[in-house]
Amino acid sequence: MAPRSCSGSFERTADGQPARVVGISVDIDAQKRLQAALREGEARVATAIGGSDIGLWDWSVEGNALRWLSDWPLRKNIKVTLEPTIYAELLAAVHPEDRERLQADARAVISDGQDVTEMDYRIQSLQGEWRWIQVRAKVIERDCNGTALRIVGACLDVDARRRAEELLRTQALFLATMAEGVVLFDRSGRIKLTNPAFDRLFRCSAADLAGTSFATLLSAHPTGDASELGADRLLERLRK
Repeated sequence: MAPRSCSGSFERTADGQPARVVGISVDIDAQKRLQAALREGEARVATAIGGSDIGLWDWSVEGNALRWLSDWPLRKNIKVTLEPTIYAELLAAVHPEDRERLQADARAVISDGQDVTEMDYRIQSLQGEWRWIQVRAKVIERDCNGTALRIVGACLDVDARRRAEELLRTQALFLATMAEGVVLFDRSGRIKLTNPAFDRLFRCSAADLAGTSFATLLSAHPTGDASELGADRLLERLRK
């Protein structure tokens, strides 16, 4: 039977006994089904958010309260509370070198009319370490003066990527400043990478050397002899 909502009124006799009942029934089946569908949809969204590696948040700028929509900060061990957080507390958890940039980005979306921003910042963990996170934010409501009232966004853990990029930059700087020539080649003996010292030794640019056969390069060099340098034996060992 479809759900119905009923209401009515009673007429009673002088001694208080029911004499007549007048009522109305309303078919609320569609309403109940919609409510059930909404609850099911909310449960699915909550499950998806909770199981993802994305930290979603909703910031009421006017109320100065940022609310996390999942336990992402807890799972990432980040030094922020799951309770509504005020902007000053969140800013205090950001690395001192990144705070000015974060404040500039916040001003851009709150009062300067920028609707979307995306940037990486370092935020402190509960152990005092700094982790890189990527913050993406979008303004969804402004007042009549154009000031942002509500901003929603997402945080992604990009610490591993940023640390890998920093390591690559350090390695590149190390290779660039070495006095010794360094060359990297694949199993077929084709040059993949050289440093500036190696380029100067062979009076070629890195672009010219890339893809060149290492043995051919040594044989062609006026001061090099592939057999004396053992290039053939080296390449043969690499192919095994």
